[in-house]
Amino acid sequence: MGSNSGEVVIVPRNFVLLEELEKAEKGVGDMSVSLGLSRSDDIFMSDWQCTILGPLGSPIDGRIISLEIHCSERYPFEPPQVRMQNKVNYPFVVRACHSPHHTREIAAAWGSARGWGNRAGREAHSAHAPHPRVPTRVTGQPGL
Repeated sequence: MGSNSGEVVIVPRNFVLLEELEKAEKGVGDMSVSLGLSRSDDIFMSDWQCTILGPLGSPIDGRIISLEIHCSERYPFEPPQVRMQNKVNYPFVVRACHSPHHTREIAAAWGSARGWGNRAGREAHSAHAPHPRVPTRVTGQPGL
């Protein structure tokens, strides 16, 4: 029988990341996103590599975007850090801003999402990211 005690179950970080890795390896989800660990011996699953093929009909249609993703020990309660590996010049990508206001704004949006594959996460981040599964904290090399 279920309980109405209002208990909150916190899933350990590695379980959340392992689920993301298994989904990526099985090809569950959007096939225009390739995601996996940067190093196979990374037992803490902190460093990830992501490649995104631009969605059809979008400003990045036919383009390939490569990302490095780092999940801190506070993931999924804090958004991962994302760094673009190639130079980009898109209106929806801004240079990293580490002001307290901007950091709180990202954390607030992330707080409602809690994960890459979560529907709420896709909706919360769609205004900030080129693809719904890309986290919002992006750093990288701005275009020329």
